[in-house]
Amino acid sequence: IDHLTEEGVDIGAERLSTPTMSKDGEGGRGSPSAGEPVAAPGGPSRARSDSMDPCRVPEADDFRRVAQLSLELEGQEYLFEAHAPFVFQSIRRRFFMMEDEEYVQTMCREPLKMVGEGEGKSGCYFMFSKDQRLIIKSVRKSEFPFLVRILMGYYEHIEANTFHSLLPRYLGLYKIKLPNRPVERLVVMNNLFHVPGPEPRPKIMQKFDLKGSLLKRYVTDEERNAGVSVLKDLNFCQHHNGTDNKGNTIKALHGPCRKLRIGKLRWSSFVANIMNDVDFLRAHNIMDYSLLLGTAPVPTDLKEVQLRRSSNGRIDAEAAATAAAEAAVYHLKKECQTEWQRDFGGLRARNDDEEEENVIYYMGIVDILQEFNMKKRLESAYKTRVQVLAGKDPTLISAVDSSVYAQRFVNFMTDHIR
Repeated sequence: IDHLTEEGVDIGAERLSTPTMSKDGEGGRGSPSAGEPVAAPGGPSRARSDSMDPCRVPEADDFRRVAQLSLELEGQEYLFEAHAPFVFQSIRRRFFMMEDEEYVQTMCREPLKMVGEGEGKSGCYFMFSKDQRLIIKSVRKSEFPFLVRILMGYYEHIEANTFHSLLPRYLGLYKIKLPNRPVERLVVMNNLFHVPGPEPRPKIMQKFDLKGSLLKRYVTDEERNAGVSVLKDLNFCQHHNGTDNKGNTIKALHGPCRKLRIGKLRWSSFVANIMNDVDFLRAHNIMDYSLLLGTAPVPTDLKEVQLRRSSNGRIDAEAAATAAAEAAVYHLKKECQTEWQRDFGGLRARNDDEEEENVIYYMGIVDILQEFNMKKRLESAYKTRVQVLAGKDPTLISAVDSSVYAQRFVNFMTDHIR
């Protein structure tokens, strides 16, 4: 579908702007800021012969093009749509180092692995590619047009921050219409917890979804026993007061907060880039995102990767050094899309003296398609009222204005990273 040169479907120039939303939403949905590119309106346009030329930079028309294909499977006809196919092809090639053939092979060579619904409240389901490198996620009806609307701004942000941004890499956006069934909306993205390369590979032992909120942000032992594997803010750092999902109080433990140890040299870069990403999210009135974090111990035999042993069982030091160097090159060149994926697909912990520690962090910002829309405003107003009547801080709730959410998120991250 990404190679089609059939007639595109114009979805309207007003959907392409990259709005800068003020706190009260001035400018209206889809209104462009000064100096921002806006596509010229027009009817359906036929794709040019060079429309999928990999050397071409996406133009305004590319962001609104929808390639459609009618297919028949087991006697039933269904419609398959690829939204902005050339834009996502450009993202894959330029910012994810994945060529078309590799993308097709990854998505189609083996059946996708269905893992069911996620552990969040959205009810979206997930599938993995066979090699675990890509995630295919169902998208809610409200999120789909929102991603289309911010796609130009998203592309420009990733282009300007290719090696530094912690935002997800969206690699494809599709819609499938089956007879007598609801429309399926799917987005393809990178898997933050994919650990690449040869054995021995680090194994992620703990996973956290960090929002910077403290209300209903604790996973109990009962929930863990029921299968919940992704922990929350109060599980990560127990030195804060908060509540679990049932509203039960979680009292803070005495002592200093838990911190991610990434070293002084990388701390300033990490904080600057997470603030840059959050500025993009705030400008598009986005909230409810998280820092997805995985921690993995460094394998004890990492220094003996693919060792060749002599007949008497002694380690060949030269072969060991060569194998370790080959592994490092593999990870850095083939799988490293950002500076936060240098060490086996993640970032190895460092102490204040820049000495490596035996933990690797896998992290990135996820769930960036929730706009602070009318529904969220009503939820915020109701929960704020409940907090005020209870004599509690209303800024602790999750559903807050995008500016408040952004500041709280940044404060929590900077307080827990060193």
